[in-house]
Amino acid sequence: KQLEMLYPEKWGAIVEVKLKDGTVLIERTDYPKGDPENPVSLQEMQDKFRRLAARRWPKDKVDKTLERLAHLERLEQLGELLG
Repeated sequence: KQLEMLYPEKWGAIVEVKLKDGTVLIERTDYPKGDPENPVSLQEMQDKFRRLAARRWPKDKVDKTLERLAHLERLEQLGELLG
């Protein structure tokens, strides 16, 4: 309920975990990762791309695609991106 009162200015979340020994851990964020107030870094985006793309592509294709994305303005045709 307390998070609903903050919406839409904040898109918060609260996680509560109860451990076997009875300890309760609570963590809250007012801004999820990727929100303008909590942006994703370039390194984090690249790491996520690598993890997801590696499920289907060989490492060299993942690396080449990231390199092409880093210099997108140099491509003559968009088809070269995944070439």
